[in-house]
Amino acid sequence: MTITRYYEDAESRFYYGYFNKESDLPDDYIYGKYPGRDGVMDAILIFKPGGKVEVEQLNSIYIYGNPKNLILRPYEYPGSREFLMKIKQQENIVQVYSALNIEIERNSKNESKVVVVYPK
Repeated sequence: MTITRYYEDAESRFYYGYFNKESDLPDDYIYGKYPGRDGVMDAILIFKPGGKVEVEQLNSIYIYGNPKNLILRPYEYPGSREFLMKIKQQENIVQVYSALNIEIERNSKNESKVVVVYPK
């Protein structure tokens, strides 16, 4: 599974699938905003068959577009032993974070199999 993330200033948009041009982006997406010096965007994305994405909301995540494909889940602390066991057992989970270097490091450490594309 692949998601595309567009990152500008303190905002990110996440799209299901690979998109290399902004003009090709669909209307359905997950939006993270983290204004201010101490603001963060932090969430878990769980990709389901048929194009559905469960969003485990941690901070400042909003859904735009078709709600039947995007589902909010309750908070679960991503550092917990249970979460780390879950993410290592499933190929369809990725953690997203406002700081890209931390996001990439966490997903590598947690052995996420989701491919995240970061277009420039």
